[in-house]
Amino acid sequence: MKLKMVNKAQILGYHFGKICRIVGTILSIVFSVRFISPLMNEANPVSSLKSTLWCIPVVVISASVMMYGIWRTGGDDL
Repeated sequence: MKLKMVNKAQILGYHFGKICRIVGTILSIVFSVRFISPLMNEANPVSSLKSTLWCIPVVVISASVMMYGIWRTGGDDL
């Protein structure tokens, strides 16, 4: 799908979408691993789960940022 950009705001929005897509992807991966790794390594996963519950909203927000970036760029070069 070829996007047609007619003004500077659309071009800058496209580049902002690319940045959102990259940052959202990286943060989703990092915080997903941060959430899952204590559950696999410790003998008492319930206590480690309580200490890492803050990762869930961060993963949801970063996935939303990633999806916004994909929507903003038109889903190109995935």
